[in-house]
Amino acid sequence: MMKSTTDRKMVNSRKHSIVEAAEAHFDKNTLILIVNVVILLCLISLLYMVATSAMAASGSHNEH
Repeated sequence: MMKSTTDRKMVNSRKHSIVEAAEAHFDKNTLILIVNVVILLCLISLLYMVATSAMAASGSHNEH
């Protein structure tokens, strides 16, 4: 039980230091913008994969 709490503390401190290092170079709003753009690109790629697989599936059924 104690080991997992220390692991969490190490992960939280590591994430915190990464955020602090990034904030030293960028503004907070710039970081939020970058994170949002990355999330948007991931969602667009996921939507593209779903749409192309749906088009392929519907194309194979209409050939009869």
